[in-house]
Amino acid sequence: MSSLLDALATVKSASIMQEIPKITAFLQTCIPIKNEILLAQPSLYNASLPPDHLPPAVVLLLSRRCQLSSEEVHVCWGMLKSLIWESPEGVKCLVEPRLAESAFRAAGMELGFCTSPSWLCLGID
Repeated sequence: MSSLLDALATVKSASIMQEIPKITAFLQTCIPIKNEILLAQPSLYNASLPPDHLPPAVVLLLSRRCQLSSEEVHVCWGMLKSLIWESPEGVKCLVEPRLAESAFRAAGMELGFCTSPSWLCLGID
């Protein structure tokens, strides 16, 4: 079984499917505020690495925005900080709709999919 399927099986069996929106909100909130996170770091901090700790104001923001406790924010940051800091294309699509649209156009349009009713859809023969 692939690692993705293993991970999804674990998620399903752990009954945390209802937490996925919180994780998505966490990613959507953290990626655009990376500079704010960096501002609270020492001036000689290597900006290419995710900080180990978040500033208190960011913890409060994430707690309110994502409906997480402070402890949950710290755990999420510990688990997701590298993903957030590297911001691969798939993760950037969460916060940059134009990237998602571009990716969809590249893959979906050739299959006859449209992203909105305002598009003219031409089916595949």
